[in-house]
Amino acid sequence: MRVLFVTTEMDDFIRVGGLAAVSAALPRALRSLADIRIMLPGYRDVVEQFTHIHILGHLPPLAEMPACTLGVGATRDGLPVYILLCAELYERPGNPYGDESGRDWGDNDLRFGRFASAAAELAAGSLDKNWAADLVHVNDWQAALTPASVLEKLKKGNARFVEKNMRSRDWMAKVSATAGGQYPFATILACMDSRAPIELIFDQGIGDVFGIRIAGNIVNEDVLGSMEYATKIVGSKLLVVLGHTSCGAVKGSIDDAKLGNLTELLAKIRPAVSASGPGNSKDDAYVTKVAQANVSQAMKEIHEKSPTIKAQLDAGTVGLVGAIYDVSTGKVTFLPD
Repeated sequence: MRVLFVTTEMDDFIRVGGLAAVSAALPRALRSLADIRIMLPGYRDVVEQFTHIHILGHLPPLAEMPACTLGVGATRDGLPVYILLCAELYERPGNPYGDESGRDWGDNDLRFGRFASAAAELAAGSLDKNWAADLVHVNDWQAALTPASVLEKLKKGNARFVEKNMRSRDWMAKVSATAGGQYPFATILACMDSRAPIELIFDQGIGDVFGIRIAGNIVNEDVLGSMEYATKIVGSKLLVVLGHTSCGAVKGSIDDAKLGNLTELLAKIRPAVSASGPGNSKDDAYVTKVAQANVSQAMKEIHEKSPTIKAQLDAGTVGLVGAIYDVSTGKVTFLPD
């Protein structure tokens, strides 16, 4: 059996966390049972440790991702290591995921998207004419995603939506691919408004994002529990609170509307109304102002009412951002921190 271990760090060359140790130990534990090979991005620290890298071929640009070169070397004890060479993406100071100050690289979606696409081609036998994988082991792959890279991914997806340049998708293929499990990279708390379909406005597919939808994108225990599951159990890297212009729930709260169980829901938006000063529901600018305040209020509640999420936010493993969707233009504007 031929096994390809795809990883973003390995103790032999570069280490950020425990993933590096696993990536070094597991292939060696299995090498007597199979033809084991490893694939790494061509970080500066990785490339400098090889005395020779044999070039196998070149990968042309793909979508927004630059052209790259695939080479192969070996560890000191002879394990073959494929290296994806692309100075634009990988030869930088800092660690594999961020700069020297600890901030995530803003283009991590491109960096690891390029790596993932190359790994898929290599596994299929398209890049090394003498080798293809029977099995691909992806080491803690979602951990390679960072909050900043996920945010950038959503921003670019919305830009494609606005520009009428959405990606073509085989939806039934995605149904089959996600039947065995899901790994959404973001969790979006949004209003139930029918004009703001989450996957469409961010140009994402089946299995890409968790969607929590409730009138007025308000926070309650059920919402917090869903977010805790998404981040702590499944591994979502970014929480987004998404309000929108011309929100009926916001207008109802401004007007202090009363209707059955809706009354209690609208009351949760009242602090945002109070924080926004005087105004009325017929003033579009004021409604948007309240919607923004309501997003900020929801973010504050998430941080204060969920110790589980707060711990992840403080550690930097999960991010939390607010945004407003304009129902008249399709554009999502992310709010400043």
